Amino acid sequence: MAAGEVRNIVVAAADAFGPRLQENIIRIERSRLPAEKEIRVGQKLGIQFTGNQERVMLVTDVDENLVTLDGNHPLAGLDLTFALRLDCIDDPS
Repeated sequence: MAAGEVRNIVVAAADAFGPRLQENIIRIERSRLPAEKEIRVGQKLGIQFTGNQERVMLVTDVDENLVTLDGNHPLAGLDLTFALRLDCIDDPS
């Protein structure tokens, strides 16, 4: 790239955060979460799995009995576009 040049770089989803995977979406009974904790769509929860593995998951649906959690990265399944511009800094010497 030359100084002042602008270029868009596209990174395919497969090369970025990968595809959205259905197996990263789970539904759990509301009763498995603390009763005093308000659960709402858009909230992020740290969920501990077997073997003390913890994942941050996004609440995507809540009803009286079930909570749907999405463990996919927010950018999974999306192609990413980066707009780059090369700026030159004058050498003071």
